[in-house]
Amino acid sequence: MRCISLTSRRAITPLLALVVTTLGWAQPTPPAPPQRSTFIVTQVKPEMLNEWLDIQKNEVNPALKKAGVARRTVYRTRFGNTYEFVSITPLDKYAQLDQPNAIVRGLGPEAAARLSEKSRKCVNGSRIFVSTQIADLRDAPDSPARVIVTTRRRVAPGKR
Repeated sequence: MRCISLTSRRAITPLLALVVTTLGWAQPTPPAPPQRSTFIVTQVKPEMLNEWLDIQKNEVNPALKKAGVARRTVYRTRFGNTYEFVSITPLDKYAQLDQPNAIVRGLGPEAAARLSEKSRKCVNGSRIFVSTQIADLRDAPDSPARVIVTTRRRVAPGKR
């Protein structure tokens, strides 16, 4: 029976390569960070619809771009309250909520206050919430849909 010395260079090189390769394969891939979005649901006064749309297009969108907002998607309800709009922007981390909002960052506090007052005259009310995408339940098409249907369910604590 032949004994192999572990101090031999020939014996260590393949053994080291095997250990490094095995350890590399054993490393788990970190999970992707959750995709979160900020949703703003706005009820616009019917008689102020055109003015509100003009403000969004000509003042809000440029301010958001100036503030560095990567994307904003706006949907309009077609059934039910047709004067309801949903604006969705990505939320990379909750720390963003501690900063001044994007309009203030893009325009400065005084101009942002004027724009807010101008927009407020067109609105009956709004609500804001953060949503986290659940990738395991997603069945997204390959191309973006022209119309989306959303369902929002609120589950009572302790219930399934």
